[in-house]
Amino acid sequence: MFCSFSGQPAEDPVVTTSGYLFERRLIEKYLQTEGTCPITKKVLTEKDLIPVKLPSVSKQIKQTVSSIPKLIEVLQTEWDSIILESFALKKELHNTREELARTLYEYDAACRVIARLITERDEARAALAKSQKSDKSEEKKNEKKLKASQKDDDQKKTKNKEQIEKEMKIENESEQLIPQEKVQEFVNLSEKLGKKRKVMRSKLRKHKIKLPKIEKYQTISSNNKIFENEAEPIIVLEPVEHSSNILIALNDNNSLCLYDYEQSNLISKLKFQDDHKKLSANQKMESFVVGSTKGDITLWDYNLKNQENGKLINCNEKFTINIYDINGDDVNEKNKNQSKSKIIDLNIHPDNTTLVTCLEDLSWSLIDLETQKKFRSFHYGGSQSINLKYSSNCIHPDGTLILCGLTNNNIQVWDIRSEQIAATLQTDQNFTVEQVLCSNYGVHVASVTSDSIVRLWDLRDQVIIETLDGFDSNKNTSIAFDQTGSHLSIGNSNKISNFTSKKWKLLNELNISHENANIEKIVWSKNNSLLIGNSSGGIESFNLK
Repeated sequence: MFCSFSGQPAEDPVVTTSGYLFERRLIEKYLQTEGTCPITKKVLTEKDLIPVKLPSVSKQIKQTVSSIPKLIEVLQTEWDSIILESFALKKELHNTREELARTLYEYDAACRVIARLITERDEARAALAKSQKSDKSEEKKNEKKLKASQKDDDQKKTKNKEQIEKEMKIENESEQLIPQEKVQEFVNLSEKLGKKRKVMRSKLRKHKIKLPKIEKYQTISSNNKIFENEAEPIIVLEPVEHSSNILIALNDNNSLCLYDYEQSNLISKLKFQDDHKKLSANQKMESFVVGSTKGDITLWDYNLKNQENGKLINCNEKFTINIYDINGDDVNEKNKNQSKSKIIDLNIHPDNTTLVTCLEDLSWSLIDLETQKKFRSFHYGGSQSINLKYSSNCIHPDGTLILCGLTNNNIQVWDIRSEQIAATLQTDQNFTVEQVLCSNYGVHVASVTSDSIVRLWDLRDQVIIETLDGFDSNKNTSIAFDQTGSHLSIGNSNKISNFTSKKWKLLNELNISHENANIEKIVWSKNNSLLIGNSSGGIESFNLK
């Protein structure tokens, strides 16, 4: 019987549970360091060793330390250690050879795959080049056929095609471009306002400006009917920047008033004969612009310094112009009537001297309030513009971008400097954009559609970053950013939901005091008051007490 380690006849043979035979002294030394079977690598202890009994002829004589047999035993021990080390080296060499063979095989397979991919790529490139050549020749043939068919169609449908072409192309009512001096003024103002926003943002980050905690907002003032006996819905609210407690309100019955919401005091009131639906207040001067459905734009001014003891003051009409007759456009009366379209929105540019008017027929204009002249007008028509209309409008805080909401749930972003569409914010839904609004930081854009869904856009990446829904689609929905752009308020039914920006987390909900009224319009004032106009003609303000 030979030892599996040394290959020599075993003097004290033992058998493991796996059936291999070893010299006892060799296997015991191995188990002291490894604890496993050297062949099968299974757990093995000295108790698992089974001795092999052999008939002994004579008993072994006890050896002394100084004897030659003891010396032979020492040499035997050294030999055993050499045998164990040799076995370990042979086994390691065997494993290394297997790993090397596998690695070489994988490398060879990878080279074959790469070579096949390169061949397929070259074949695809060659096929693409051939197809492009054939496509070009086919395109030329198709172009000739199309030209021939188009000539026939043009003869049959000349009138319809001319009308569609006028609606499908982007045309300017005025051939003259925006004066370079005016463009430079817009650019300088944009840079100036951008620096101010950066300073405010840095102060907010360093907590130098403490934002009011909306969670603690309460009703400060409430007036059921600011228009005396008129219970018409308030459709426009405009707080004025030069006075922290004055706002301008316009109701659905063509009545306008200047109102002190802190003192619940009516300062002045106007009544219009025509249907007036749009309003924009000048944030630096005591004036405001009102637009009617007939296209009349009227500039009014007022003087709060002449107000004494809360008495009414008079608003003076400075001038009235018609959006369709500005600059004396040489068009006959028939064409004027056909070109007239509903005014969607009025917004005073941050330079306080330019008025931006948006019309329903996919057009918007720039009007100089000082000279009372329109110095630029744009009209858009895309491939599907026949059934499209503008439904809302706003100006970017920088003053260089105009955002126009469409009836197909898209938002066009016009760049005044290049006089072109800089971007289009698109969605798959097909609802009317009833309100579009930019935050004061100029990064986020909020839009409300006719299904009462609020979408938040990142203007830099032109993507939707959050969608807020769950509001009553049968009620009007109004949105407003606060002065810092850190909070977004959404008014629907008789409840206001306040969200924090970036994470768009719901902070709290406020209920208006008029139980039977619905929210029509909400705005934030300069002193961080949240103002609400309801369907009963009342105004309510929220702030910290």
